[in-house]
Amino acid sequence: MIDGPLLWYLNRGTGFVILGLFTMTTVLGILATGGRTGRGLPRFVTQAMHRNLALLSVAMLAAHVATAVLDSYVDIRWWQALVPYVGSTYLPLWLGLGTLALDLVGYGLTERPADVRYSLRTWTDHVWSFLDALEVDRVSVVGNSLGGRVALQMAEDQPGRLHRLVLMGSPGPTMTVTDGLKALRSYEPSPEAMRSLLVDYFAVDPSIITDELVKIRYEASALPGAHEAYRAMFFDPSHAGSQLGITEEQVRAVTAPVLVVQGREDRVVPKEVGWRLAELLPHGDMHLFSSCGHWTQIERASEFNRVVADFLGVDIEGDPS
Repeated sequence: MIDGPLLWYLNRGTGFVILGLFTMTTVLGILATGGRTGRGLPRFVTQAMHRNLALLSVAMLAAHVATAVLDSYVDIRWWQALVPYVGSTYLPLWLGLGTLALDLVGYGLTERPADVRYSLRTWTDHVWSFLDALEVDRVSVVGNSLGGRVALQMAEDQPGRLHRLVLMGSPGPTMTVTDGLKALRSYEPSPEAMRSLLVDYFAVDPSIITDELVKIRYEASALPGAHEAYRAMFFDPSHAGSQLGITEEQVRAVTAPVLVVQGREDRVVPKEVGWRLAELLPHGDMHLFSSCGHWTQIERASEFNRVVADFLGVDIEGDPS
């Protein structure tokens, strides 16, 4: 193994070159076999050049594999380059296929059906239906706030389909209505109100609440029907958005490994809620971020990504230094 950024850059560089070479080789091969190379093109274009490009592609592929194996930044063995997604130091197949994200019904850009009844059951079923539609059988779930409670419900519903859980500022058995939660529920859309909410209750460092962030969050909250749906979830008695309680027995029954991520200064879901979750979970770990509120994934983004990636067994690319 060799340390240093040179191999990192060589590995990425050869990867991009290989992509271009394989593309040209494939196009030339298709043209040659299809007889559509053009009457005016010399023979070497479709035969000799195709052969040379193919040989160069193989040589670059060998260099790409060699730099990956030699580079200590990339934890991979030579045989894993030939048989991917196996071995304890490399990604399991299902983890290597990517990440899915969705707006729960009633939020974001997801439609708001007139006959929907907002509840924990509705939101959890929405996630299951989303995964079923994509034919995804087994997943790890990263849930933020309400999403963490949905993740816990998923663990109760179908534990065999869950690999691991990450709960970020998630409500638990000791959750009470905090000042932050009251402010969130009473929000009325305006740029000023959004800025006040984010500065006072979401972030410890107000400098991260930029004009652009306020604009993005405000516009999302002011989408047609968004605020009306939000109010209905938590204040209309025909809906059950506020019924998010969970018992200690339910938490103890979670069999999947769980990482509880919490901001020490969280004013929406206090750190004590996270502590209790971690204590109750049979396979629960906890990471507490200092100088951090309800937005661990934003306030401590780089560290958050590494902590979560390590827990999920995923290699994330970053600065080679």
